Amino acid sequence: MKAIKATPRDFPRIRHTPLAPRFEVGQAVRLIVRPGMSARTGNVYRVSKVLPVTGNNVFQYRIAEDQNGDSAGQERVTTEDNLEAIDVTHQASAATLRDSVFPPGGSS
Repeated sequence: MKAIKATPRDFPRIRHTPLAPRFEVGQAVRLIVRPGMSARTGNVYRVSKVLPVTGNNVFQYRIAEDQNGDSAGQERVTTEDNLEAIDVTHQASAATLRDSVFPPGGSS
């Protein structure tokens, strides 16, 4: 019986294309803090740019600290698996409710 030797060119090349990015430019996100990461918890960031996919087929993002709806804060680069989307309209309404119940400067 004769053995058949297959070469790489005998097989079609399979290319794995990543899905669409989970986050869009301008979207509010928060870093998922993991051991060894230096991030301040609770900070809101805005996606300022979607970057190319890494070798692990994970999107990268450039994010900037969100300062009053303006992404003028310090920027950093992170991968998609380190981010979670947040709803800033809910946070804004919660802050408004808090301020109406407990006015800033408060009166005793």
